Amino acid sequence: MVNPPTTLVIEDDATNRKGLVRLLQYAGLLVDSASTVAEAIAKIRDRQPAIVLLDIHLPDGSGDQILDHLRATRSPARVCIITGSIDSDERRKLERFGPDAIFIKPIYPERVLEWVNEIREAMS
Repeated sequence: MVNPPTTLVIEDDATNRKGLVRLLQYAGLLVDSASTVAEAIAKIRDRQPAIVLLDIHLPDGSGDQILDHLRATRSPARVCIITGSIDSDERRKLERFGPDAIFIKPIYPERVLEWVNEIREAMS
């Protein structure tokens, strides 16, 4: 049996983070979480997740620092940015890192699951 891909949820809001973790665990994924840039980068180094759900506004920095780290280390992780708001300048800035998806909050659980399942199929 093949292990499900490891997923990392990076979100500073505890309620949103716990909800995403539960949703992804329900979908059969191995899920870890982080609430800061520093914690996320440490977990990326240790666990090398296959899927990352990333909030942009974090208490100790910005999610683009995490995207930069993923791309600099040539991580094959598939990244979905989750943000409360995004203007056209910020979208262009984030798109240079090549995220696989961008969801604007409030997010719909079925859309997250649909995206994750597309990624899982592409990985098999």
